[in-house]
Amino acid sequence: MSTRNPVKTGRDSRAGGLFRVPREVISELKKTTWPSKEESRRLTVMVLVVSAVMGVILGFADWVFSKIFSTFFLNV
Repeated sequence: MSTRNPVKTGRDSRAGGLFRVPREVISELKKTTWPSKEESRRLTVMVLVVSAVMGVILGFADWVFSKIFSTFFLNV
């Protein structure tokens, strides 16, 4: 025989679940180790720099492929 609790049905289980989820989320967020302000600032700058570099690389690749396409396929 199973030792599991029976599944609740009806209005009470939905209402309990509705309030249980936010409580569990808050509980888990309290256990989280948050970064310091300095670490957050450093990582934010790193993300912005990497994004800018990737933007330049992708922009250059787009420009090169558009020149190749227009030269060989459109004869412009």
